[in-house]
Amino acid sequence: MKAWPLLYVGVDQDPFWSTVSMVFFSIGCVLVCANVLFVLYHFAACLKRRYYALLPFCFLMPFYWVLISLGAWKGLLQLFTRPFYWEKTVHGLASQKGGGTISP
Repeated sequence: MKAWPLLYVGVDQDPFWSTVSMVFFSIGCVLVCANVLFVLYHFAACLKRRYYALLPFCFLMPFYWVLISLGAWKGLLQLFTRPFYWEKTVHGLASQKGGGTISP
């Protein structure tokens, strides 16, 4: 089994696959550079505001984006499978005796 080369270049290559591979390679490079740039923006924002404890978490941003994407796909699927279901956050679980709740 022959592996698919990342980049088809050369005279002996099929022009279609050469073009497709160059487009995908270019898009892949842009995506990687954009993700690095976003992480650096978050890093710079933490430095500017002097939130030094948050600096290690800047490198977790790509995982956060994956989780956002999974949540969006779940919402899209639930739009078709359970259109009238609404996942709500449960509030009011703090104790009623001085648990920080405001009473009317």
